[in-house]
Amino acid sequence: MLWSRSKKCPNCGSDQYVTAQKRRQGAWGGPITALFMFFLLQVFNLSFTVSLILGITLIIIVLLLNPFLLEFTYKDEGIF
Repeated sequence: MLWSRSKKCPNCGSDQYVTAQKRRQGAWGGPITALFMFFLLQVFNLSFTVSLILGITLIIIVLLLNPFLLEFTYKDEGIF
């Protein structure tokens, strides 16, 4: 699902697409993680290594939660 635009439905076999709203929400993951790491570095004076470990942990948590947050539709929607 990370690289393809559609996913086959296991029940009916039709193509399913992630809704445009969920794709827009998912696009914020990288910038928010980078800002979070920068915030930790500057405000709490954490080392780069600790900040990097926290950032990677955040990315792993988001990836694990991602399948439960997706919504699908039968048609491919544009981003806007």
